[in-house]
Amino acid sequence: MPTVITLAATAIAPLGYIAYQSFFNLNLSMPWITEFVGWDNYANALRSPAFWSSVRVSLDYLVRALPIQLLFGLGIALLLNKRFWGNSIARLVLATPLVLAPAVTAVIWRLMFNPQTSLINYILSLTGMAAPTWLGDRSVALWALVIVDTWQWTPFAWLIMLAGLAALPQEIYEAAQVDGASSLQAFWYITLPLLSSKIVLVALFRGLLILKDFDKVFVLTGGGPADATETLSLHTYYSAFWWFDIGYSSALSVLYLVMVIVATTILYRKVKL
Repeated sequence: MPTVITLAATAIAPLGYIAYQSFFNLNLSMPWITEFVGWDNYANALRSPAFWSSVRVSLDYLVRALPIQLLFGLGIALLLNKRFWGNSIARLVLATPLVLAPAVTAVIWRLMFNPQTSLINYILSLTGMAAPTWLGDRSVALWALVIVDTWQWTPFAWLIMLAGLAALPQEIYEAAQVDGASSLQAFWYITLPLLSSKIVLVALFRGLLILKDFDKVFVLTGGGPADATETLSLHTYYSAFWWFDIGYSSALSVLYLVMVIVATTILYRKVKL
């Protein structure tokens, strides 16, 4: 009962209140006006090009970042699952980004992407390559977010997968080796199927977090240049705290929740092995 009461007070009640507000014309710049408008806020959102642009950016962000993190996470987990000198130190170093606050990570990488202070641009200049304007180019800005998110959250992926690899029964591999299976065959027919539940777990958690990512996007680009990186979470924030349209932003929050549920359901069915 205490758990149910806590859940109702911290999750269900606020969600219900947001859904209730979404049916009203409620603007903080004119708090004395509270008008019931029914489904108008939802209709306005679905007719808004800015809403659909933010949905496209959020899904694009997910499609770019998630496969990279899954592949890198699996590769690092397979590497760290082997015995070699410095394994413990490598695990500690590679897991360090995970303990940083996302806003702090964004500030660090904002300096890394700055044309005047960028170590990345300096390294690229040594190779003779032209460095892009990471946060000022519409075609590159979203990839910059993907790089930062991958750097910070790949440790989460490989930690989960490494725990799964450590729990796999070695007898199966010994039997496969006796039967003449190669390392690639053992990975494809034994490791991958047995590790599928961990891969699905990582995909679902990371999919949810990527879709609702706000702090890194806000600090790094603020949704720019233009609207190239304005995700749905950022669009909802601007609607509520820049334009003070609480009714409309509440409708966006409900639509956002529906989008996340649909996207993660599809993701689960596609990733499940």
